[in-house]
Formats: sequence, C-alpha cells, structure tokens
Amino acid sequence: MLVHFDLVFASDKATFETPYAQLGHIAEGAATTILGRLLVAEMIMGSQRLTAGQAHYYGLVTRTLWPDRFHDELIPLVKALARQSLQAMVTSKALQKQETKDKLAKALESETHILVQQWTGDECQQNLQAYLKDAVDNINT
Repeated sequence: MLVHFDLVFASDKATFETPYAQLGHIAEGAATTILGRLLVAEMIMGSQRLTAGQAHYYGLVTRTLWPDRFHDELIPLVKALARQSLQAMVTSKALQKQETKDKLAKALESETHILVQQWTGDECQQNLQAYLKDAVDNINT
C-alpha cells in the first residue's frame, strides 16, 4: 500500500513487511512494477521485514519521526502541506504519474489473473490460514 501514497511518515520504531512469498501469492497493486528489482527481491520474494530507516532508504517512507515526538513533528509537516497551492500539487502529481500509467495498467491486468489463480489454490489457502493463526496467537500472548 505504501507505494500508492504521496507521502508516508513513519515512526522510527515502525517495521514493514510483505509476506507474499510465505503466503503463496504475488504482491498486488503493481508492487513488482513500482518497487524496483532489489526491493522486490528483498521484501516480496524474501519476505524480509524492513526497519523504518530501511524503508526510508528504499523510498517507501518519506520521513521517519521519533516515536515520542511523532505527533509534535507531524503536525507542522501537515500544516505546511496544507498551505501549498492545491492546483500546483495536483498538477505535479498528475505529471509524475502520467509516464507510468500505461505500464501500471498492464501490470495490474496481469496480476489480476495470476492472483485469482493463486488465492484459490490449495497452497495459498493453507499458507493464509497458518499465517492468520500465527497472527491471532501472537495477539493473544
């Protein structure tokens, strides 16, 4: 999801993971097209958990903020954004996204067919159930 946001502010203590390979299916949302080869290998194929600093290095996070000052640091950033020209921000975003629009549409179409096959397959179903059971067990302990 992070790759689809314009700005991502994260606590310095945050971690990010994409357990797609563990679950037995590909990443959705054109992530393999957007993220780049190295990040796809590490996060998606390798199911590696990234620290906030690593996520910032790879461009998933715009800025890391200290947990105990998160709110105090975030509010001035948001207020500064709110003072910007809406027209300029919308136009800048449109120009930035235009070049990848067709590429992403093709990736999303391919992903849709693959995901349906994988999500309904036995391997993915078993992996999803095991992952959710572990998540519930971790919450309850």
